[in-house]
Amino acid sequence: SYGHFLDAATIDEVVGEWSRPGSVETLLGEPDTYVQVATDAEDDVVAFAQGAIVEQRPVVGERHWLHVDPAHRGERVGVELLGTMEELFENKGASLIRGLVLAGNEDGTAFYAHHDFEETDARPVEIAGEEYEELVFEKPIGEETPEQIVEAVAGPEGATLFVNFSDAERGGKGPFYPT
Repeated sequence: SYGHFLDAATIDEVVGEWSRPGSVETLLGEPDTYVQVATDAEDDVVAFAQGAIVEQRPVVGERHWLHVDPAHRGERVGVELLGTMEELFENKGASLIRGLVLAGNEDGTAFYAHHDFEETDARPVEIAGEEYEELVFEKPIGEETPEQIVEAVAGPEGATLFVNFSDAERGGKGPFYPT
C-alpha cells in the first residue's frame, strides 16, 4: 500500500513498532477498539481492518486501518470489511464513519471515494520522524446513509446477484450478506 512513496527502512521501522511484543494485545484491550480480519480458504489472514468509536457529537466510528494483501485485491475482501465495520459502528451508536488514509496511498483514497465517502480534511501526521499528509474521509451511516454498499457478483449459471455488504449477519465461518 505504501511502498511506492515510503522507503523500505521507514516501512520496516513502522511495522516493527506496531508488531513489537504486547502491542496487539494492548490494542485489543483498548475500550471501543475493534479489529476484524478476513481469511482465505486455508485460514490465512488476507486482510484486516481496525477502528474505534470516538465519543464525540455525533458519535464517530473511525477506521484507522483497512489493508488487503495485494494478491487478494479485487476479490471484494476490503468491501466486506468496510460493510461489517460500518455495521459494527452503527450498532455502537455511531452516525458518522470516518476513514483515514495517507495521501500517497492512491488505492486507499480511490477506495473511499468509490464508496461514497467525502474527503473532509487533510492533516499532517508523523511517521518515523517524517511528516506526511493524512486525508480524512467521512460518510454518514445508519438511516441517513444515501446508499448502501451493494455490489454485483457473478452467481450460478451466469446470474448476476447483488450483495448488500452493509447488512451482515454473524455466521460461524464469516458474515452472511443478503442478496
